[in-house]
Amino acid sequence: MIRIKKGLEADYIVFVFFICSIVAWFLEMLYSLIFRFVFVIPGSLYGPWCPIYGVAALFLLLFINKDVKKSKVFLEMFFLTSIIEYLGSIITDRLFNITFWDYSDFMFNINGRICLLMTLVFTFMSVIFLYFSEPKLEKIYYKNRDAIYNSNKVLLIIFMIDLFIKLYMTG
Repeated sequence: MIRIKKGLEADYIVFVFFICSIVAWFLEMLYSLIFRFVFVIPGSLYGPWCPIYGVAALFLLLFINKDVKKSKVFLEMFFLTSIIEYLGSIITDRLFNITFWDYSDFMFNINGRICLLMTLVFTFMSVIFLYFSEPKLEKIYYKNRDAIYNSNKVLLIIFMIDLFIKLYMTG
């Protein structure tokens, strides 16, 4: 059963959201350059972040118990990332009137919003995040709490302005 973890500090949650969103933005940009030979600015907003990855990281952090059987964790991640991507697709389509991804040409897709291949990719990325990256982020956070607290405030303000501008420009 999936449970919400207690005891996570709000600043740590914000820190993880921004780190994952920003790293994902760079990875998506690199992926496009390397495999499509096209320079794109990824994401749904203007800033250097892909919020859906930050949201996914938070859901993993809050709902996945990595101390149970690995096969159970993998299945929970599989379903959680599928739900996040499917709902994320609907939300971004409705908020911004843009389709950011379409898997209609992929086998085993559901309404072009998710597909088996990408769900497996995101599940493996989730494993890497929860078992390798997140423990390192936690150490960084506790060594640099004050600086992260101040950075979070600045990033949240910039992010909210970015979101407001994007919603205002598309709506």
